Amino acid sequence: MAGALKNLNRAVIVGRTSFGKGSVQVLYDFKDKDSGEESALKLTIAQYLTPGDLSIQEVGITPDIELVPARILKERIDLFAPPKTFREADYDKHFFNSFARDEEQAKAARERAVQKPFETLRFLKEETAKERKTREAIEAGQAPEEDDSDDPSDEDGVTLDYQIEFCRDLVAQAATSTNRQEQLRQAKPFVEQRRAMEQEKVRKTLEGMGVNWSKSPQLAQGQPQGSTDKVRMTAELRAPRTQAGDTMELALTAHNTGSAPIYRLRAYTKSDNNILDRREFVFGQLGPKEKRTWTVPVKIPRYVPSRRDDITVKWEDDQGSSLDDLHAESDIAELPRPAFAWSWQLVNKDSGGDGLLHKGEQVEMVIDVKNIGVGKAFDAFAGLKNLSEDKINVKKGRMKLGPIPPGETRTATFVLEVKKGFEDAPVPLRLDIGDKDTYEIEHEKVLLPIGAPTQIAPSVAAIRVVSEAGILSNPNEKANKIASAKKGAREGGARRAYCLCEGIRSAAARAADHPGRQSRYQPRRDRGRQRPLHAERAGRGPERDAGSANLRPA
Repeated sequence: MAGALKNLNRAVIVGRTSFGKGSVQVLYDFKDKDSGEESALKLTIAQYLTPGDLSIQEVGITPDIELVPARILKERIDLFAPPKTFREADYDKHFFNSFARDEEQAKAARERAVQKPFETLRFLKEETAKERKTREAIEAGQAPEEDDSDDPSDEDGVTLDYQIEFCRDLVAQAATSTNRQEQLRQAKPFVEQRRAMEQEKVRKTLEGMGVNWSKSPQLAQGQPQGSTDKVRMTAELRAPRTQAGDTMELALTAHNTGSAPIYRLRAYTKSDNNILDRREFVFGQLGPKEKRTWTVPVKIPRYVPSRRDDITVKWEDDQGSSLDDLHAESDIAELPRPAFAWSWQLVNKDSGGDGLLHKGEQVEMVIDVKNIGVGKAFDAFAGLKNLSEDKINVKKGRMKLGPIPPGETRTATFVLEVKKGFEDAPVPLRLDIGDKDTYEIEHEKVLLPIGAPTQIAPSVAAIRVVSEAGILSNPNEKANKIASAKKGAREGGARRAYCLCEGIRSAAARAADHPGRQSRYQPRRDRGRQRPLHAERAGRGPERDAGSANLRPA
């Protein structure tokens, strides 16, 4: 719509350049009935065309009057650095604008790609409490909390938007023509008035932070800028080595070594590290021989790996002085990483506790998650994805585990509802376990056993293993082997025989303490070797797993 109005000269477009997606896709979903694995095929079937059959692919819609939000906060300033945007053309494998039918259309598309707005206006945007909370979470590398509640900026619950107000006043005060080109000419004094108002807001805000943001005398009087030959400056950027999760204090020092003052001196960084890119420093007026330091705190997210990055500092001032770039290097050290091992059990007390799914019942799936890594998990979670919606409903499928220090264990309980009327085949699920702060995550495809109810009576007799035996997770010959018992192992008393037989693993032991629970040990493959959940407790690797169940009373 915006492109049509602009191309037909029927409206002035205000805002930011659009993303530049000019193609139409359709998805065809595929799902394997046996494994539950999902896939999809995406086909590009059409393109968007504006009047004149002009494609916006890669280009987007460039506004006539571009409004760029700015912010001035104690911890961060976004005021003058070139805005960093991500659009369709930035994707590595994006579609090229190849829809032009002839050379004339191709040339027009290239011209639109470099088209610039008629006017650009930066406005000072005031953050609401909700916006500030979201920004701080994103800058810290965390997912912002979902909040559907309103966050009004006034007592009436109406959120005031600068861009809407700007357009309203533009139509009311400046635009009397119905032709776009004439409207832009009429709007120029209005835009200049708004620009002066915004610059005054910026000056007052910076002066409140101790920065002299006065114009040079020549610019203040509307005179051409004089010679900048007397402007000389040296600078130093300090970027101390910082561990992920901590705050890097970027300190930039500017020293005016010339004989003339520098007005509205500012600088910004350029770096391949997005965390350090476009960080702004504001010095304002710097007199001869005067030295000043501006420090920018940069929160390094916990997930960042060890890396070193080049940082280039770009300088600007109101006089258009030619100031050399400054180069420095940053050094970030990664945090020790968590690693996860887990076991799971099915708890179905209503059907005898046999560790099997039964049609029509509701069961609990209990997950024990242990951090076997050297680093702390700060915000661990466990999730369960249903790969067989025709068989079960996952009524409770995501749990927050919170912080897990190395060596500690947390437990999550999922609730499943088994549907009636399906085949007696294993039920596939996907188990996700990870840490949101360090971006460590593991996946496992789980097959839950299903079968007819089995009555289990606790045994109080002494038990002796007559041959090496594998211990199964439930009373089904196709069940998982979770432990092994050597020939001659004995146990007496009321506890189940497979609880204390030699060679039994910790995952099996828990199942034995709770008769009828399904248990499965799942190690995490870490740097090429398996690290079992029981390694600390048992002191042996996962190779002790053999034989079939063959237990009988002694």
